Amino acid sequence: MIREGIENDAEKIAKLKIENYKKTYIDIFPNDLLNDMTIEKEMKKYIKCLENRKVLIYYDEDKILGYIYYGKRKNHKEVLPEYNGEIYAIYVDINLTNKGIGTKLIKAALNDLVKEYKKVILWCMSENLEAMKFYKSRNFVQSKEIKVKIGDKNLCESAFIFNFEEVNKFTRN
Repeated sequence: MIREGIENDAEKIAKLKIENYKKTYIDIFPNDLLNDMTIEKEMKKYIKCLENRKVLIYYDEDKILGYIYYGKRKNHKEVLPEYNGEIYAIYVDINLTNKGIGTKLIKAALNDLVKEYKKVILWCMSENLEAMKFYKSRNFVQSKEIKVKIGDKNLCESAFIFNFEEVNKFTRN
């Protein structure tokens, strides 16, 4: 089931994010960044996000299995500025990938984003090959790549774009 995120979700969201980061980005992000993540810090970030982002939670009973943040464009606005909606992050319990949770979250977010935006962008670490494959299979088109510095590492982020006028069949299915 999907519902809007609330402040009381903070601890479960923080735990899910940390677990995902430590498994997904172990060979990508600097170790000190991953080791510095704490439940308290991530809870504060999540609560702050509720002020200016939409959050959808995928849950089963009282367990959060995934979530997605989205809203008005915030990141790397100078690149592809015509894309004014953004999916900021999506996380699914690392043990439950390939169960349709991510797809349901993306579809729900896109169904909401289409009400305000014609074009949506999301950014993905280019080294995160599984995520890039996931976005491509959901009708996002890989576009620009930019260089970013995370800690002491130089990495690349890829822009994935979604134009509702060209791909609105996705949200109808």
